Amino acid sequence: MLYLIDGHNLFFQQDFATQRDLVLAISRFCTAKGNRAQVVFDGYANEADSTNFVEVEYAGNADARLIKLMHELELGSAVLVSSDRELQGVARLRKFKVVNAEDFSLTSTYRKNNDPGEDVHLKLTDKEVEDTLKEFNNFKK
Repeated sequence: MLYLIDGHNLFFQQDFATQRDLVLAISRFCTAKGNRAQVVFDGYANEADSTNFVEVEYAGNADARLIKLMHELELGSAVLVSSDRELQGVARLRKFKVVNAEDFSLTSTYRKNNDPGEDVHLKLTDKEVEDTLKEFNNFKK
């Protein structure tokens, strides 16, 4: 699956110091899930911060570039990560999954088949297991 990411839109919804930190987090996310991402930022840069799984692009107008990319892809072949309503509308017409930037979780890196933005934790600590068992033991019918 390809993730089309509105770079600045996601950056301002996440807690990263730099765009490079965001790109590295997206790269870890994609590596763990076996997916790819294309991140488009507004503006211009001499050097893009692409990785093996993430292509980074700077466009004068990121929204226009993302719309063009969506029209170039097959129907239903991508996930759009953006809170921009115009982009979401185009994505839905193209049958793409849509995830609001504020809802997108970059920590769901544990399993390849979870839904976009879904938090997944496969391991519980001993304390979490103990607390859960206590909770179930206190359950009354």
